[in-house]
Amino acid sequence: MLTGEGTHKFELYFHFAPMEINEKDELAIETGNKTGANIAIAPLETDGLKLAIENSWVSYSYGQKVEAQIVKDSKKAEVPVEFVTGIYSSASKAIIDPELAREAIEMVKR
Repeated sequence: MLTGEGTHKFELYFHFAPMEINEKDELAIETGNKTGANIAIAPLETDGLKLAIENSWVSYSYGQKVEAQIVKDSKKAEVPVEFVTGIYSSASKAIIDPELAREAIEMVKR
């Protein structure tokens, strides 16, 4: 829960090793790691949320950097604000439906 006063722009970043990042829908992504397990990330609270996949860097040792992507969830809102995000393993190649996950979290909240 992010607290304070007023309206602010909030950003939540997910950093990845160099690999393909695929949009599953306008707010969810899935990694495209060809040699190992993958994950899907889907926000469960979506009001005012925007998703962006951007180029960035990752460093495995001092003085070296490798191009990689980040996923940025952002929203402009009045506090208090929270980001509720589901991170799912897709190692089994299961189809992950972000909308189904959002419905499940709504049922848990009741």
